[in-house]
Amino acid sequence: MSIVVISLMTNPNIEVANDFFHDAEDFLNRYSLTVEHFYAIKSKRMKLFLDLRMGAECILKAYAAYFLMKDSPSGDVISRVKSYRHKIPQMVNDVKSFIPVEDWQRFEPYVEQLSALPVSLRYRLDGADFRQLNENFYYATVGSDLWLDSLQDAIRKLTKALDTHLISHSRILSGADLWEEFKRPQHNKYSKKGGRDV
Repeated sequence: MSIVVISLMTNPNIEVANDFFHDAEDFLNRYSLTVEHFYAIKSKRMKLFLDLRMGAECILKAYAAYFLMKDSPSGDVISRVKSYRHKIPQMVNDVKSFIPVEDWQRFEPYVEQLSALPVSLRYRLDGADFRQLNENFYYATVGSDLWLDSLQDAIRKLTKALDTHLISHSRILSGADLWEEFKRPQHNKYSKKGGRDV
């Protein structure tokens, strides 16, 4: 019998938390890969920032799924996480008690700033309009290399802290266990929409 190493997420909340955790990691990694090419151009700096903002949202949603939604069906976990939309203050209020104190203290100074920098800044036109009306705030946040890099570090601390919890749910599966895992019913939000490829 062959042995396969796989991350087994037996509870739906852990599966959803794991997905959002990896999304956060992806946004942080993309920031690291593009930062040197995007720093100098204002419209591209906004995209750098948005990778960090989305990374922050994803890790906060991962904390919410992991700690607040135990024993909930997969569809309920996904619906509850989606209901946060882009509301960072609401996510923070719900999960800050689960974040290690030192990591929370590092992230907390960014909460108000992140909520004041909307996701719509991903569009060049919105970014230019925002900069024009909020020049000082822009240069104190998105326009500051130090601010961007410090935000990245703060988000990275949150991901590392949650990773220690998620790792505890991984185990080695036998081939039979793996087959049972594949046969287990899965939630798919697109199944109600006819499963069209987009």
